[in-house]
Amino acid sequence: ALVDDPLLALPATPAGDAGAAAIAADAALRALGEEAAAAARAAILEDRWFKPQVVAEARYLYVPPYYNYDQYYLKVDTNTAAVGLSVVLPILSGGLDGARAAAARAREARLQEERRAREEEVLRAARSAAAKADLSLREVDLARKTEALARESLRIASALDREGRGEPDGLLRAELEVVEAREEASRAEAAAARARLSVLARRGDLASLAPLPPAR
Repeated sequence: ALVDDPLLALPATPAGDAGAAAIAADAALRALGEEAAAAARAAILEDRWFKPQVVAEARYLYVPPYYNYDQYYLKVDTNTAAVGLSVVLPILSGGLDGARAAAARAREARLQEERRAREEEVLRAARSAAAKADLSLREVDLARKTEALARESLRIASALDREGRGEPDGLLRAELEVVEAREEASRAEAAAARARLSVLARRGDLASLAPLPPAR
């Protein structure tokens, strides 16, 4: 026997479109959107004709004195440093830049299509979960009403049994009906709790249910 109603331990699902909230909370959709935006920026950069390439290089060389280079050279610098900077302006790329831009645009289009397919999948699953949760609540309400009727029948059967006007097995049958109705209500409540958890998970609200780690 459950001490508390499992539905009371879960927050109620917020009002509004469950699909929109699920889309906003889906990490895969965010990743696909960011990747598509990066591909679009790459295509724009590849389409630019002015793309200077700056190459900087620094070198340092140390010559130990025990190599005795001064015996063979008039002047030897044991510490030598050099810094170089070059700027390249590509003019003719042989179509390489255009090919890279086309590849980036194709990648963006593919990612956008994947994102649309994922969005439809998330939307369909979220709305299906919300509909299942609503149906499960109606089943809980019906099961609880059935249990209330069974308990009322048990009360009447008990009163008739005390007065000696009841059927021989009337009280036992009424008690069994109460037990069966309570079990059915428990199953309906557990199913409703699972359905609500599914909706909360798709909306990204399960993190608020996780207990905070103990302070150290």
